[in-house]
Amino acid sequence: MKGIADGLIMATDMPGRMAGRRRLWLRRLIFIVVVAAVFAASYFWGRHVEPRPKALDAERVALLTGATERPEQVGGKTPYWRLRRGDETLYAAESASWAPAVVGYGGPFDLLVVVAGSGDLDRVVLVRHNETPSYLENAAAFLSSFAGVSAAGPLVPGRDVDAITRATVTSEAFAAATRVTSRKILNAALGRAVPLEGGKEKWDWPWALVAAAFFGAAIWVRRRPAEWVRVVFAAAAVAVLGFWAGRFVSIGDVGRLVLWKFPPFRPSLSLYLLLGGSGAVALFFGNVYCGWLCPFGALAEILYKLPFKKLTVAPEFARRLSGLRFVILCVVVAAVVATWDLGATAYEPFDDLFAYAAAGMSLLFLVAVLGASVFHYRFFCRYLCAAGALLGEVAAVGRPRRGLDCRECGECARICPTAAVIVNREAIDATLCIECGRCRRLCEAERQAIKGREKDF
Repeated sequence: MKGIADGLIMATDMPGRMAGRRRLWLRRLIFIVVVAAVFAASYFWGRHVEPRPKALDAERVALLTGATERPEQVGGKTPYWRLRRGDETLYAAESASWAPAVVGYGGPFDLLVVVAGSGDLDRVVLVRHNETPSYLENAAAFLSSFAGVSAAGPLVPGRDVDAITRATVTSEAFAAATRVTSRKILNAALGRAVPLEGGKEKWDWPWALVAAAFFGAAIWVRRRPAEWVRVVFAAAAVAVLGFWAGRFVSIGDVGRLVLWKFPPFRPSLSLYLLLGGSGAVALFFGNVYCGWLCPFGALAEILYKLPFKKLTVAPEFARRLSGLRFVILCVVVAAVVATWDLGATAYEPFDDLFAYAAAGMSLLFLVAVLGASVFHYRFFCRYLCAAGALLGEVAAVGRPRRGLDCRECGECARICPTAAVIVNREAIDATLCIECGRCRRLCEAERQAIKGREKDF
């Protein structure tokens, strides 16, 4: 009899389930169309607002190199500059012309590489770049370390020359561009037969494997984790992904993709794995990245465990306030597309913390956000994080909003730290859920409902 009754209930509920699936697929289609429209608009608008950069003229070259006479441009299709500084003859060329295949973390850049007649590097000047400003605060000291080094040398960052702290991809890209450009100058201007190899990019396999291991472990332990497991996982994410590797998903990385300024694939493999993995995992399993892998969110969760009186916010008000981060996401993406610049993404405190680059107002904002995290659970994540809002939308697109077989005890809503459980609708808001697993550990009915949602995909 029970089987017959269950069959009748399922048959009665079938139209509602079909309508729910149609709404889900409609939402997925709208999301895909909106994302495609943003990328297309950015591409065509970018071609209008960012024309092809012009090469340096003689006056600018003289200013950058300290030449005492007007530089002379010589060479064929790819010219270089011959200049005089006192009694010394120097040769200079732009890496954008002589090493165009070498790109940095933020995309193409341009260095003016100056080689002395002795075959040593005289100086390297950064002319144009798309890198994150906080990662280039030590760029001047890094480039000054090239002076006096043989232009035919390997120029390995951290060994032959300095390295930019917390900017491995950029350091290696600048070194590779300098290596290729200087060797071409030796061949063209000084007639030295120097091999041009050495500009190949290294694969970022170690950190890519670390990121993959974190994703796999998070998917496995997220179902009913003990609280000590979350603490250990959070500490590992902060230490390894945050301070050691400096790998995390930020709206700045999304902005680079929107601007079609893709970081080089091989040395940025871990970045692509984090970006693609966080989106794919959110689509199939929910927003696992924000709940388990994000080093800033993990640090905020650890700070919340400090023994101070906590600020309690009504769940309904918290859900409404969390819409602010979606507004921030829309404003940031619109600003990036309109200005063709990543300046609007600099509000995030991730780089300031993990690149040790906080200063001035950014330091005050970082301290304020971390301080708020002591009293309110994941303050920045819940109300200000644009990257988290985007991943929440991906999770909502991939997973249907399905009612729970609820006993109306309200315990799941009470224990949910992000107000994702909506009791009066007996549902979970996937845009807010960070897959912490607390409700699964508490309620058998909730575990069954979530299991059913995963099957419905």
